[in-house]
Formats: sequence, structure tokens, C-alpha cells
Amino acid sequence: MTSPADPLDALLATAAARLLTLDDARTTAPLRPGGWSRRQLLGHLVDSAVVNVARVVRAALEDGLVLPGYDQDAWVRVQGYDAVPWADLLAWWLAENRHLVHVLRRVPAAAWAHRVTVGSDPTTTLDGVATSYVAHLRHHLAQLLA
Repeated sequence: MTSPADPLDALLATAAARLLTLDDARTTAPLRPGGWSRRQLLGHLVDSAVVNVARVVRAALEDGLVLPGYDQDAWVRVQGYDAVPWADLLAWWLAENRHLVHVLRRVPAAAWAHRVTVGSDPTTTLDGVATSYVAHLRHHLAQLLA
């Protein structure tokens, strides 16, 4: 049986090396007018990993969990990711996601069906949270690497 951690683990293996090739200057410019820079976008992905570790742990322990969303723009702004060196930010992102892989591998089989509601999103399962996280990460990695 494959684990929901497997697609994330595979994605990390390929994406990290490609992200390392981006030079510092390329990571500071906004991806579109008024939008986030690559540093800010990667910082958002750090936030997403941190938030999703907490979601996975809590949902593994409790069925029918209702969790708030979070203000992604405010988190990026307050944490000042645009001032963090690219190499440091990349190492941080990779560490948070490797930890998430570790946590996903430890979820008891029965907990994958636990129901979770996040913010105004429709109720899903813990498996759905993991699947959605990987899709979100793929989406943003495509933007980072474009």
C-alpha cells in the first residue's frame, strides 16, 4: 500500500535540486506586478508545511475536526521572507516538508478517514488534506520554477 507521504517525498527529491539552481537575484523580483517574489512564495510554502503538520497531527487524533484557515498574505508579510537569503529559505522549506513526510508516515491507517473542515472549505478527510497539500505544492513549485 502506498502512503500519502510518497508523492510528497518524491516531489521533494526532484524539486529541491531544481530550486537550488535559482540565483539570488531571480528570487527577489515579483513573479507578476503586485505579486509575491519567489522568496515570498517559498516562504508561503514554509507556512503551508507548518500549518499542515499541525492539521495532520490534530486530525490523526480527532475525527470531525474543524480548523480555521489562515491569512496567507499577512503571514508572508509579517515574517519578511523577502529578506531571508534564498539558500536559507530553501533549507528551511525542505526541512519542514521532510518533517511533514515523517509525520504522514506515522499516521495510523484508521485516521486517514477522519473528517476535517478547514475554514470555509468543504469537509474532507485527512487523506484529502494530504492530497490537497501535495497539489497545492505542485502548483506553486511550477510557478517558482517557471
